[in-house]
Amino acid sequence: MQLDPNNSVAYYVLGRTHAKLCEKPKLFRAPLGLGWANYDDAIKNFEKAISLRPTFIMYRLDAAKAYIEVKNYKKAKEHLAKIAELPTEDEDDPQFRAEAKELLEKIKDKAP
Repeated sequence: MQLDPNNSVAYYVLGRTHAKLCEKPKLFRAPLGLGWANYDDAIKNFEKAISLRPTFIMYRLDAAKAYIEVKNYKKAKEHLAKIAELPTEDEDDPQFRAEAKELLEKIKDKAP
């Protein structure tokens, strides 16, 4: 990111790293030196990646998942709903669209 602050992939990977590490309790991560990961930083990095490449579905899907983890259903719904109207840019986009639709259905009744 220092070499290229407009590299959306770098922000996405950092966001994904935070999110994946947060899947394990901090109590177990801390002795391994991985206690630094948190969903706030994951979301911040996902949002930066999205700002740099707003039509890439995978970025929005993972951001929505992070928002669901912190119970910010309003932002999760925004990202998930947007996915349906984005162009296909990757061979996995149909699968990501289906997953987004399923997640949106799961959280449709959750309050923001």
